[in-house]
Amino acid sequence: MAKKNSTNDTDIDQDFDKAFDKEFEEEIRQLERETAGLPKIIVLVFLTVAVISLAIAAVSAASAIRTLSREEIAQGYVIDLVARRDQTGNEFYYPMVEYYLPDGSSKTVQLSEGSWPPAYEIGEAIIVAYDPDKPLKARIKSFESTMVMWVLPTITGVLGVAFLIAVFFAYWMLKPAPAEVAQEQSIDPE
Repeated sequence: MAKKNSTNDTDIDQDFDKAFDKEFEEEIRQLERETAGLPKIIVLVFLTVAVISLAIAAVSAASAIRTLSREEIAQGYVIDLVARRDQTGNEFYYPMVEYYLPDGSSKTVQLSEGSWPPAYEIGEAIIVAYDPDKPLKARIKSFESTMVMWVLPTITGVLGVAFLIAVFFAYWMLKPAPAEVAQEQSIDPE
């Protein structure tokens, strides 16, 4: 009689396991159906960020190229160093320069690039790059001032490419395997 009970218990356990497995698989399928759009939304958000970043990079790069191509250069001198403090109390020195246009007139402008310690000395000869249509829009022609123009295009371009790589990686990772696609196509809807 003990054998009969143990066989009965085994049958009950197997029936329970089958019922549990079937219910579990159905819950998993339901969860997969409910969250099926989430990966697409994530890929779409990343793609949007990538496109916006790359657009900003392209526009800012075009602006930098346009500015650099329009600039003319002139001989100038640092005539003063203007000390200003930032919000934290640090002092920076901004050069005031005088430079001469081709027509012989001179322009005086305080530049927007300051430094500590002062990068220039009063009386120092410099080369000024300026916009001929807006002669007061000028900068000291240097590697550093040119690099500042490329900060925004570089950062947004790198971020855009990184998000684009993430989109391709996410799409590749979230793409269903061919066996899963075949299985989904063979399942009849309820």
